[in-house]
Amino acid sequence: MEPIGHLIRRKLDEQGRTVKEFAEAIGFRRSNVYRIFNQQSIDTELLLAISVYLHYDFFSLYARRYREAAGRCLKDETRLTNET
Repeated sequence: MEPIGHLIRRKLDEQGRTVKEFAEAIGFRRSNVYRIFNQQSIDTELLLAISVYLHYDFFSLYARRYREAAGRCLKDETRLTNET
């Protein structure tokens, strides 16, 4: 998955919102917002605030990743069980 910070930046750009507006909405300085854009992972409370502001469920991206990983794990367990 693309780093969450990149996805946030892309969504912000798609909506035509400014970094200044975004920073004010989530209670951060602009310089700290640029750090968010470079992050691989993010605090869940912050992600919730960002999701609400951008009207986009970023958590669904992690849920999809979880389902894919859990599916692979289940397939591996089934394969190992069948091999014994």
